[in-house]
Amino acid sequence: MLNKRLLEGASVLVLAGILSLGSALGNAKEQSTNTAVDADSNQSQEATSLYAGTTDYLENLDLNSVAAVTVSVEKEDLEQTTASEPKTLTEEEKFWQTRLIANIGESTLNVRQKASKDADIVGKMTTGNVARIVKKGDAWTLIKSGNVEGYVSNKYCLFEADAYDYAKENFDTVAKSTVDGLRVRESASADGEVVKKLGKGKSLKVDADAKEVAGWVAVVYDDKTCYVSADYVKVTLNYDTALTVEEIAEIEAAKKAEEAKKADSGKNYRKVNTVQGEGIDYTDDELYLLASLLYREAGGQGYQCQLACGAVIVNRVKDSRFPNNIHDVIYQPGQYGPVWSGSLARAMENGSATQSCYDAARAALSGVDNTGGALGFQGVSCGYDGIEYNGMLFYNIWD
Repeated sequence: MLNKRLLEGASVLVLAGILSLGSALGNAKEQSTNTAVDADSNQSQEATSLYAGTTDYLENLDLNSVAAVTVSVEKEDLEQTTASEPKTLTEEEKFWQTRLIANIGESTLNVRQKASKDADIVGKMTTGNVARIVKKGDAWTLIKSGNVEGYVSNKYCLFEADAYDYAKENFDTVAKSTVDGLRVRESASADGEVVKKLGKGKSLKVDADAKEVAGWVAVVYDDKTCYVSADYVKVTLNYDTALTVEEIAEIEAAKKAEEAKKADSGKNYRKVNTVQGEGIDYTDDELYLLASLLYREAGGQGYQCQLACGAVIVNRVKDSRFPNNIHDVIYQPGQYGPVWSGSLARAMENGSATQSCYDAARAALSGVDNTGGALGFQGVSCGYDGIEYNGMLFYNIWD
């Protein structure tokens, strides 16, 4: 705006200058007459010639052309000013200005304690893992990702705009709840049937193919399109973070245990009938927690195995030797691998539990028990006497 006003002023000055020149030439004409009398003839001829030539120029001068030149200069200056104005970034773009993404192909990127390839490894990132940039250097960047803090080599990372482009191309868009008990509905209406309640910080994948409805966000739940209120979710890109060396070791141990379960699943163990016992009171958050644990412990091992895992948790709640609520039983130190490995937290954050896990959790909470009152479970390689479901053994060694 300031440049435009200056140019408008300059335009006025140019035209004023032309008019002033015309006035001066008028004086020159008068002076040329006087000069012809008072000076020698050569001086008189020079003054007359100057006046005549300049008069011809002014008579032929197109003031519209002068204005056009002025406007052209003004337009060019304004275009340059507009081009130099900084772009306003969205909140999502601002976020990715301080993030990097590991880009290491099928390998893993070491996170080191110091900015040196000889430093100790404190964690690892795989392609697509995201980290917050703490301090970027020429060759190494200090990052924070999950529970890992350390240095990564810049040549294996994507930064800022490149990271954002990768994220948009490869990451799922999710709706993350900003409140506890967010209602997930079958239809985009306050009267729609509630099929799930989402805890604060939990998320569901956005259904990009669904028709947009004002005030609602379409999400995928149990392989169906459902809706949540747009007022209570933050729509963002979903991603994974680095793992510490300890977390990696725990995951590897869990994989070996799972393989042992499958190897021993053909053995014969005693069977019991499924019974309907006394249920316990529970909250929506406890249902969500239990279903998520069942997903991590037995997500791929069928309903009966999931139900048995849930029954063990409920049996512990009922037993005076254990905590008296779902949360404290699950988070009792040293009891369940998905808790200390972090996989339970990730399942809860991503809303990973399947409908089968929810059905099993509800049944167990209502008092259904297919374990004969078991208080523990492990892979069948543990050697205990118990009830076996699809490679997992449910037992009671406390009696």
